[in-house]
Amino acid sequence: MLSVILPVRNAPTFAANTLSSLASTFKNLGASELVEFILIDDHSDAEYGIIELFRGFRSVTDSKVKIVCFNQRCFYTYACAIGFTLAKGSQLLFISHDMVTTPSYVKTLLQVASLDDSYGIVRGAS
Repeated sequence: MLSVILPVRNAPTFAANTLSSLASTFKNLGASELVEFILIDDHSDAEYGIIELFRGFRSVTDSKVKIVCFNQRCFYTYACAIGFTLAKGSQLLFISHDMVTTPSYVKTLLQVASLDDSYGIVRGAS
């Protein structure tokens, strides 16, 4: 299983685009049952509606979706640590709230990661 971790804070437009691309990517890959999403809200201001975006995403995917909402600002590194802790997958994919994914991007990352067991981190670039 692949665990996709997405931390967000106060960026609804970027987050909506990222979530839309993730839903489309994994649907097109036919991998909805092979992925879990861990969506982390780093104590966003309520008017940005991040939790509502996360719930909307949950309703359009067949994948497992965990929603985490911090009750105080914890910042990116803590969000990543929580993502590691909650992840059930043998592989992790960290996605920034301002990234758009495509099926070919995810397939390429996973193919490169599988080339050698000594690879600890594979990172895409644009």
